[in-house]
Amino acid sequence: DMNTEGDVYEDKLMSYFARLNYSFQDRYLLEANFRADASSRFHKDNRWGFFPSFSAGWIATAEKFMENQKIVDYLKLRASWGRVGNDQSGSRFMYMPSVWSQNGSYSFGINNPNSLEAYGEGTLGNTDVTWETADKQNYGIDLKFFNSRLSATFDYFIEHRTGILISPESTPSIIATALPNLNIGKVDNHG
Repeated sequence: DMNTEGDVYEDKLMSYFARLNYSFQDRYLLEANFRADASSRFHKDNRWGFFPSFSAGWIATAEKFMENQKIVDYLKLRASWGRVGNDQSGSRFMYMPSVWSQNGSYSFGINNPNSLEAYGEGTLGNTDVTWETADKQNYGIDLKFFNSRLSATFDYFIEHRTGILISPESTPSIIATALPNLNIGKVDNHG
Protein backbone atom coordinates (compact mmCIF):
# COMPACT_ATOMS: atom_id res chain seq x y z
CA ASP A 1 0.00 0.00 0.00
CA MET A 2 1.54 3.34 -1.03
CA ASN A 3 0.06 6.71 -0.17
CA THR A 4 1.36 10.11 -1.27
CA GLU A 5 0.02 13.47 -0.19
CA GLY A 6 1.09 17.06 -0.69
CA ASP A 7 0.10 20.57 -1.59
CA VAL A 8 1.49 22.97 -4.15
CA TYR A 9 0.64 26.65 -3.98
CA GLU A 10 1.76 29.21 -6.48
CA ASP A 11 0.75 32.86 -6.55
CA LYS A 12 1.45 35.19 -9.43
CA LEU A 13 1.55 38.98 -9.21
CA MET A 14 2.12 41.27 -12.17
CA SER A 15 2.65 45.00 -11.63
CA TYR A 16 3.12 48.20 -13.59
CA PHE A 17 4.44 51.28 -11.84
CA ALA A 18 5.01 54.90 -12.88
CA ARG A 19 6.16 57.93 -10.88
CA LEU A 20 6.26 61.62 -11.72
CA ASN A 21 8.14 64.16 -9.56
CA TYR A 22 8.08 67.92 -10.02
CA SER A 23 9.82 70.67 -8.04
CA PHE A 24 9.37 74.36 -8.85
CA GLN A 25 12.01 76.73 -7.40
CA ASP A 26 12.80 74.14 -4.69
CA ARG A 27 9.71 75.21 -2.75
CA TYR A 28 6.65 73.75 -4.49
CA LEU A 29 6.79 69.95 -4.65
CA LEU A 30 4.45 67.55 -6.43
CA GLU A 31 4.56 63.79 -6.87
CA ALA A 32 2.16 61.36 -8.57
CA ASN A 33 2.39 57.56 -8.53
CA PHE A 34 0.38 55.16 -10.62
CA ARG A 35 0.37 51.44 -9.90
CA ALA A 36 -1.58 48.58 -11.46
CA ASP A 37 -1.40 45.06 -10.01
CA ALA A 38 -2.89 41.75 -11.15
CA SER A 39 -3.13 38.82 -8.72
CA SER A 40 -3.74 35.15 -9.47
CA ARG A 41 -5.71 34.92 -6.20
CA PHE A 42 -8.76 36.42 -7.94
CA HIS A 43 -11.00 35.36 -10.82
CA LYS A 44 -9.70 36.52 -14.22
CA ASP A 45 -12.42 39.20 -14.43
CA ASN A 46 -11.33 40.79 -11.11
CA ARG A 47 -7.55 40.36 -11.09
CA TRP A 48 -6.53 43.97 -11.74
CA GLY A 49 -6.41 46.70 -9.12
CA PHE A 50 -5.40 50.34 -9.76
CA PHE A 51 -3.65 52.19 -6.95
CA PRO A 52 -2.75 55.86 -7.54
CA SER A 53 -1.24 58.29 -5.04
CA PHE A 54 -0.54 62.02 -5.02
CA SER A 55 1.44 64.28 -2.72
CA ALA A 56 2.22 67.99 -2.49
CA GLY A 57 4.62 69.96 -0.35
CA TRP A 58 5.39 73.62 0.21
CA ILE A 59 8.65 74.80 1.76
CA ALA A 60 7.43 78.06 3.24
CA THR A 61 10.86 79.15 4.49
CA ALA A 62 11.99 79.50 0.85
CA GLU A 63 9.50 82.37 0.40
CA LYS A 64 10.59 86.00 0.60
CA PHE A 65 8.27 86.81 3.51
CA MET A 66 10.21 84.30 5.69
CA GLU A 67 13.71 85.69 4.93
CA ASN A 68 14.05 88.24 7.75
CA GLN A 69 12.80 86.18 10.68
CA LYS A 70 15.35 84.40 12.91
CA ILE A 71 13.31 81.73 14.74
CA VAL A 72 12.16 79.22 12.12
CA ASP A 73 14.97 77.83 9.94
CA TYR A 74 12.79 75.41 8.00
CA LEU A 75 9.03 75.04 7.55
CA LYS A 76 7.50 72.51 5.18
CA LEU A 77 3.77 71.73 4.82
CA ARG A 78 2.85 68.35 3.33
CA ALA A 79 -0.34 66.64 2.14
CA SER A 80 -0.86 63.30 0.43
CA TRP A 81 -3.56 60.92 -0.69
CA GLY A 82 -3.04 57.34 -1.88
CA ARG A 83 -4.77 54.04 -2.45
CA VAL A 84 -3.12 50.71 -1.68
CA GLY A 85 -4.35 47.18 -2.28
CA ASN A 86 -4.11 43.87 -0.44
CA ASP A 87 -4.54 40.49 -2.11
CA GLN A 88 -3.32 38.45 0.91
CA SER A 89 -6.38 38.73 3.16
CA GLY A 90 -8.05 35.53 1.99
CA SER A 91 -7.12 32.06 0.86
CA ARG A 92 -6.13 31.05 -2.65
CA PHE A 93 -8.74 30.20 -5.27
CA MET A 94 -11.68 31.66 -3.34
CA TYR A 95 -13.41 32.13 -6.68
CA MET A 96 -13.73 28.34 -7.00
CA PRO A 97 -15.92 26.10 -4.83
CA SER A 98 -14.11 23.82 -2.39
CA VAL A 99 -14.79 20.11 -2.06
CA TRP A 100 -14.83 18.01 1.10
CA SER A 101 -14.34 14.28 1.33
CA GLN A 102 -15.25 11.76 3.99
CA ASN A 103 -14.00 8.18 4.27
CA GLY A 104 -15.95 5.53 6.08
CA SER A 105 -16.92 1.90 6.04
CA TYR A 106 -20.12 -0.06 6.24
CA SER A 107 -20.85 -3.74 6.27
CA PHE A 108 -23.61 -6.01 5.14
CA GLY A 109 -23.48 -9.11 7.25
CA ILE A 110 -20.65 -10.36 9.40
CA ASN A 111 -17.02 -10.01 8.27
CA ASN A 112 -17.95 -8.21 5.06
CA PRO A 113 -16.66 -4.59 5.43
CA ASN A 114 -16.90 -2.25 2.45
CA SER A 115 -15.29 1.17 2.22
CA LEU A 116 -17.20 4.29 1.36
CA GLU A 117 -15.84 7.64 0.22
CA ALA A 118 -18.18 10.62 -0.07
CA TYR A 119 -17.56 14.04 -1.65
CA GLY A 120 -19.50 17.25 -1.46
CA GLU A 121 -19.21 20.97 -1.99
CA GLY A 122 -17.64 22.56 1.11
CA THR A 123 -17.70 26.29 0.34
CA LEU A 124 -19.37 28.02 -2.56
CA GLY A 125 -17.03 29.91 -4.90
CA ASN A 126 -17.22 33.68 -5.25
CA THR A 127 -16.02 35.02 -8.61
CA ASP A 128 -16.57 38.59 -7.34
CA VAL A 129 -13.79 38.42 -4.70
CA THR A 130 -11.32 41.22 -5.38
CA TRP A 131 -8.73 43.53 -3.80
CA GLU A 132 -9.09 44.91 -0.30
CA THR A 133 -8.27 48.62 -0.65
CA ALA A 134 -7.25 51.39 1.71
CA ASP A 135 -7.54 55.09 0.87
CA LYS A 136 -5.04 57.00 2.98
CA GLN A 137 -4.62 60.72 3.60
CA ASN A 138 -1.74 62.31 5.45
CA TYR A 139 -1.16 65.94 6.50
CA GLY A 140 2.13 67.02 8.01
CA ILE A 141 4.39 69.86 9.10
CA ASP A 142 8.20 69.73 9.36
CA LEU A 143 9.93 72.42 11.44
CA LYS A 144 13.50 73.35 12.40
CA PHE A 145 14.36 76.07 14.90
CA PHE A 146 17.43 77.88 16.28
CA ASN A 147 19.97 77.06 13.58
CA SER A 148 18.50 73.53 13.24
CA ARG A 149 19.25 72.62 16.87
CA LEU A 150 15.60 71.79 17.49
CA SER A 151 13.31 70.03 15.03
CA ALA A 152 9.72 68.86 15.13
CA THR A 153 7.41 66.87 12.87
CA PHE A 154 3.63 66.68 13.16
CA ASP A 155 1.45 64.25 11.18
CA TYR A 156 -2.25 63.49 11.00
CA PHE A 157 -3.58 60.55 8.99
CA ILE A 158 -6.97 59.26 7.89
CA GLU A 159 -7.45 55.73 6.54
CA HIS A 160 -10.63 54.31 5.02
CA ARG A 161 -10.26 50.56 4.33
CA THR A 162 -12.92 48.80 2.23
CA GLY A 163 -13.41 45.41 0.63
CA ILE A 164 -12.25 43.50 3.70
CA LEU A 165 -13.07 39.82 3.29
CA ILE A 166 -15.45 38.57 5.96
CA SER A 167 -17.90 35.72 6.27
CA PRO A 168 -21.55 36.70 5.77
CA GLU A 169 -24.19 35.97 8.41
CA SER A 170 -24.53 32.33 9.46
CA THR A 171 -25.52 29.82 6.83
CA PRO A 172 -29.08 28.45 7.06
CA SER A 173 -29.02 24.88 8.35
CA ILE A 174 -30.74 23.45 5.28
CA ILE A 175 -27.77 24.34 3.12
CA ALA A 176 -24.93 21.87 3.56
CA THR A 177 -22.29 24.11 1.96
CA ALA A 178 -20.75 27.19 3.56
CA LEU A 179 -21.21 30.62 2.04
CA PRO A 180 -18.06 32.22 0.60
CA ASN A 181 -16.30 35.22 2.12
CA LEU A 182 -17.39 38.55 0.67
CA ASN A 183 -15.63 41.92 0.24
CA ILE A 184 -18.08 43.65 2.61
CA GLY A 185 -15.95 44.80 5.58
CA LYS A 186 -15.03 48.44 6.26
CA VAL A 187 -12.72 50.04 8.83
CA ASP A 188 -11.85 53.71 9.45
CA ASN A 189 -8.73 54.84 11.30
CA HIS A 190 -7.29 58.27 12.06
CA GLY A 191 -4.73 59.78 14.33
